[in-house]
Amino acid sequence: MRAYRLKEVQELTGATTARLVHWNRVGLIEGSIQAGAGPGISREYSYDDVVCITVASRLSAGFGLPVASLRVAVGLVRQVLRSRKAHPADDIAILFFEDSSSGKLLASKADAYGQIEWAELARGRCVDDRTGLVVDLAAIEQDLAARGATR
Repeated sequence: MRAYRLKEVQELTGATTARLVHWNRVGLIEGSIQAGAGPGISREYSYDDVVCITVASRLSAGFGLPVASLRVAVGLVRQVLRSRKAHPADDIAILFFEDSSSGKLLASKADAYGQIEWAELARGRCVDDRTGLVVDLAAIEQDLAARGATR
């Protein structure tokens, strides 16, 4: 399993050092290979961490979600990544959007078989972009591969 250091993660995802340090401090996305728990010990992230950071960055930029909502989103992405390891041919995308009747931010996960799973991300939070934000994990992984990231 390849380990990614902070500088590599920044280059791959566009996340700032401050954002990564904050997300680590609040337990959203920690270095799953090495947590960097002390002075002189650098964090090391896994490939799945890099994918989750990419998704969280896009959601944070697109919707301005609080950490609690990002935690739910990252949990859903990790679940999808685990299922893709078992079924690598599955092409899975997640659509984050506002439910117009309730104003809640929802996620729709659709796999190649058309199965959909719902997760409420933020209660009562309105989103300006009513069309939603599509997070295509296959496209993210292709982009990361083009930048030199490997599992």
